[in-house]
Amino acid sequence: YVAPGTDAYVAPGTDAYVPPGTDAGVIEMPDAFSAMVDAAMSSTGADPTRMGPYTVTDSTATVSAAGRRTPVTAYVPTLPAGTTAPLVLFLPGFQLNTDQYAGTLERLASHGFVALTPDMPCTVTSCDHDANQRQISALIVWAVAQGADASSRLAGKVDGSRVGLIGHSWGGLSSHITAARDPSIDSVVLLDPNDDGTDGLSVTSAIVAPHLTLLAQVPGACNSQWQEAMVRTRLTNSHLDFVIARSGHCDPGEMDGLCSFGCGRGDTATTPIFRRYAVAWTSCVLTGDPAMSAWIGGASYDADVSADRLRSVMPSGLETMPCNAGGLPDAGVIAGPDAAVIGELDAGTSSMADAAMDPSLDTFVTPGMDS
Repeated sequence: YVAPGTDAYVAPGTDAYVPPGTDAGVIEMPDAFSAMVDAAMSSTGADPTRMGPYTVTDSTATVSAAGRRTPVTAYVPTLPAGTTAPLVLFLPGFQLNTDQYAGTLERLASHGFVALTPDMPCTVTSCDHDANQRQISALIVWAVAQGADASSRLAGKVDGSRVGLIGHSWGGLSSHITAARDPSIDSVVLLDPNDDGTDGLSVTSAIVAPHLTLLAQVPGACNSQWQEAMVRTRLTNSHLDFVIARSGHCDPGEMDGLCSFGCGRGDTATTPIFRRYAVAWTSCVLTGDPAMSAWIGGASYDADVSADRLRSVMPSGLETMPCNAGGLPDAGVIAGPDAAVIGELDAGTSSMADAAMDPSLDTFVTPGMDS
């Protein structure tokens, strides 16, 4: 049903009733875009793929930590006065630009996280994962200290008692190693990680934080060393791993053709699914948001499995996750304050006008549903 004055994008094969006197067209969407919308609207649960309630500002700085000057970009939500946010570090893949993950970082911040992403010190020929781990831990200490510094842009915004890591490829490996060595880490999300020999596997048993691994279906040189079956057996806390159908190694971000050429081509329509579960897992662990329960073992997660978006699903202990404290009910709708823009001279304001994902803009009707 399309109400007068409402625009509706209707996927091919879907019925839509238009009241008399209402102007409404049916727009045929390209297959890839239709698939993306279908992926984004897989159930009635609150979808973490969409932008959250907070407006986001981004700014850059060069941080001296662990013996190196590291460029860092911060995505910060607009929060009510006196409110702090959990800290999340996002670690890019080998030789990949932090800008290629901006969509995920904006969504994290819009859901109430201070999200930092550093350029890690890897060269074109090698990567010192131990040095990366020290750098990550030092950046966490730096960010928490900035939160306590009245002169900092992060002043009063960082809750250092809740810290999460998200990493792609070798950034996932660095996140995995850091979680094994740094007791401040509370949540880990790996986006199609790759090992370097057995550097990651060998430290797995020391990880105590809840651990999510999202694997690409398309194999290639960039994900060939990760041994998920062995990693899984060594994790002791709640964990989940699955394959995102049709995805390739580069799909966790907005990559150029060079990445796909070197690592294998997947389907960019799966990028929102990587984002969805990275945000849902992080929110579940660090905030206990019950709205995320639907995506962490609940009805929306089951719908993605049934729709063949998720394959080879291996859950363990999801019922003990913070957002599932009362069981695994269907999710409700995330409520939040009206957004306001932080006025910072050097800060950019991210756009929330993502027509494919923002439910405030248009109505999307997915195949198989009458509207």
